[in-house]
Amino acid sequence: GGALQRPLAGVRVLDLSWVWAGPYATQLLAFLGAEVIKVESARRPDLARRLNLYAADREPGLNRNGYFNQIGLDKQSAAINLQHPEGLALIKALAARSDVVVSNFATGVMERLGLGPAVLREGHPDLIVAQLSAFGQTGPYRAYTGYGPAMVPLAGIGAATGYDGEEQPTGVRIAYADPNAGAYLALAILAGLERRRRHGGGLTIDLALWEALLSTGFDGMVGHALGHPAPRPQ
Repeated sequence: GGALQRPLAGVRVLDLSWVWAGPYATQLLAFLGAEVIKVESARRPDLARRLNLYAADREPGLNRNGYFNQIGLDKQSAAINLQHPEGLALIKALAARSDVVVSNFATGVMERLGLGPAVLREGHPDLIVAQLSAFGQTGPYRAYTGYGPAMVPLAGIGAATGYDGEEQPTGVRIAYADPNAGAYLALAILAGLERRRRHGGGLTIDLALWEALLSTGFDGMVGHALGHPAPRPQ
């Protein structure tokens, strides 16, 4: 018999995200069979291409970054300048032919570009728009820019990481909030696709790095709230 069809075959994802959190979510979707179109521009290539992660015998270059090539598996690529009127028109046209649009810019950036959820859905009312940011699209911290490493101490995980007896928290040393939130975002998109299949209609997903990581360390916080000692490095 032929190869089994992957579950997201026929689903198109327009991927405007970059670095780690959003691209990890879209990689999971790609592995599940979605057609993922990764958008960058020569003016603004993905920061992940420029991280110092190259094979020892390879000359650095935008197309030689080991991390970027790993997280780009199963994705297509398009160069579109989001700050050019023709680029914006092309993004809107692609969104009208997509099932999901993913971004992980700071809160408000998509709206300032003229690509907010309402605009993106003008050509496709059933479009799922997934926005990932540090602190979400609403709330008192929405205007702050934040990255994965900062979320670890904010979620309390840094204080529980290290060796017993150390006075200062060690932290997890990587941007753990990014792939953590990426997994949450991929699951939220899957739920959104299933909701649309059953009931129709578009959806906006608002996911925060901080909230996702808070949920990951929830058991320690609940235990402390119930009177147990706070988690400590062990």
